[in-house]
Amino acid sequence: MLQLYYWFKGVLIGFLVSAPIGPVGILCIKRVINRGVFQGFATGLGASLGDGFYSALAAFGLTFVLNFLIREEFWFRLIGGLVLIGIGILWLLKKNKYEGFKKNPQKSRHVGEAFTTAFLLNLANPVTLLVYLALFSGFGLANASAHIFSAFSLVLGVIMGAAAWWFLLVEVVALFRKKLTEKSFEVLNKITADLVIAFGLFVLLTTVFHIKIFGQSF
Repeated sequence: MLQLYYWFKGVLIGFLVSAPIGPVGILCIKRVINRGVFQGFATGLGASLGDGFYSALAAFGLTFVLNFLIREEFWFRLIGGLVLIGIGILWLLKKNKYEGFKKNPQKSRHVGEAFTTAFLLNLANPVTLLVYLALFSGFGLANASAHIFSAFSLVLGVIMGAAAWWFLLVEVVALFRKKLTEKSFEVLNKITADLVIAFGLFVLLTTVFHIKIFGQSF
């Protein structure tokens, strides 16, 4: 019964943490539009496991890993920001072919790549770890590490909650993509690329210049 309690709280936390649209969300949306739902699902699953990794560190209390990530946060964020800017620039330079969305010829291609890039992109922001530590404490789950099955149930719940959000997002975007015209397709591609570059610049600026917003570094 205790494991069910931790699992349910984990589902709720995983969903809440994933819901705000950030770089991975934009990446997921773009892949659904350009390549179809399989790419979107793979991206969402990769992001969910990235959340699972950080939630596991928080739930199991792996102190030496926590200390390392916090100590090297500057380099993680610096690399993550540069990667985001690079992805955005590539999107601007790449010409995506509009196909009317009647077929998904690429649905079985590069699924592993979609999964891996989303997973690594999520890991590039160790602030996620601090978010899970804060939420676990706020939800009264800080003692989950005392019982291995409770901690495991909590992490499993986080992964499932995050996955639920990503699958919901993919389905909504899949419905929307059918109504896109060639012109709106081109505009959306440019907007998503610009947003990813903006996120990357934001991460770099707040990292290099130690800018704090609302008393916290982002």
